[in-house]
Amino acid sequence: MSRLFLTYLLLLPFSLITKAQGVKIIVPEEVDQNSYFELKYVVENADVNDITLPKLSDFTLLSGPNLSTSSRTIFNGSKMTSTKSSTYTYILEPKGKGTFTIPPA
Repeated sequence: MSRLFLTYLLLLPFSLITKAQGVKIIVPEEVDQNSYFELKYVVENADVNDITLPKLSDFTLLSGPNLSTSSRTIFNGSKMTSTKSSTYTYILEPKGKGTFTIPPA
């Protein structure tokens, strides 16, 4: 079975903001030929209204952005910790086989 190899770049556009804030990219390292995969950008503890995808000419965009958000508050004695995250999910299908790079958003 042929496999497609994806290379992805971690992006940290919030480098001037506290360490608890940032963006993670979740994407599989290998994808079967003629199948689709999810590309997820997870934004943690930062206010982002939208993400602009880079040019992905090697892929067909099947769906997205699909946005899900979550927030959590933990009370531990007298200490309160709050976290929030937004996940932008895109469903992509490669147009061919090979090794691809997904640039940062």
